[in-house]
Amino acid sequence: MDLFHLHGLMLFLMALGIALLLRECFWNPWLLWGGRVALRLSGLGLLSILFHAGSEGRMDWAVSLALVLATVFLLESIILWAMTGRIQAQQWPAVLRYEAIKEKISWPIHWRFRALRNYFRREHFQNAGCFRLSFLGTPLVLNVVLLDASRRIRLEVFFHMGPRGIRQLQCALSSRVGEKEWLVTNNGQLPLGGWVPAAWRLKRYGFASPQALLRRHRRRLQRLGVICEAWEAPHLLETLHREQEFWAEENLRRGFLEKSSDGRQYVLSDEGRYRLWKSLLCRRTLGLG
Repeated sequence: MDLFHLHGLMLFLMALGIALLLRECFWNPWLLWGGRVALRLSGLGLLSILFHAGSEGRMDWAVSLALVLATVFLLESIILWAMTGRIQAQQWPAVLRYEAIKEKISWPIHWRFRALRNYFRREHFQNAGCFRLSFLGTPLVLNVVLLDASRRIRLEVFFHMGPRGIRQLQCALSSRVGEKEWLVTNNGQLPLGGWVPAAWRLKRYGFASPQALLRRHRRRLQRLGVICEAWEAPHLLETLHREQEFWAEENLRRGFLEKSSDGRQYVLSDEGRYRLWKSLLCRRTLGLG
């Protein structure tokens, strides 16, 4: 591969990354991750080309590629470490309270969201409530909760909001198999880096579609072979708050969280900052976690 072809490859990666990030790739986490990686590689690859353009002789492509990848990883590490440091220094709350939305909230008008809503309707899921997570008056997450016909499977659809609208969609399915035991299947990691209580019996499929998640959760219930307890729709908000508190207490005990200076909320500890940084780094650069 000569310099001309490498230059064309970098331009292609840049165009690919921009196209993936602009065309609602929040629907497919693989495309979202691929778009980000393509943009990073293209930018640093072009810098590498400019660096070697004036040099004479043949370029060692293996060494150049290794240097580009190492630079991507290093820069990403520094940026994420600074970001987690800001979160810790400003004592941003790690647990945001759910706020019930009384007015009627419809699903987003995008055709993919309508198709997803229609799919769950065919699977006999009904809307049980809409909730919002906000920080400093800014809505961050819209949480639409649905229950199946038996009320033994709770589906939570998280619409992550951004300046231009919805930037990501994640789902979580939960079933109660005991007094203090849940069977949870999701395709996200909320919150990132924290410890998951053992009683949740979590299975995470980070790049699975909502339809695949539902199939996998039902297979888990079949293998378990027990009749789950029904969710109580009128007390759904209290249930979500109890689960938040349960998670926070577990992570406070393990050192991921600590009490703020006024003792009113949970904030990130030093160990929590490291775990959050590591989780973000692995997810953004390697697609893991």
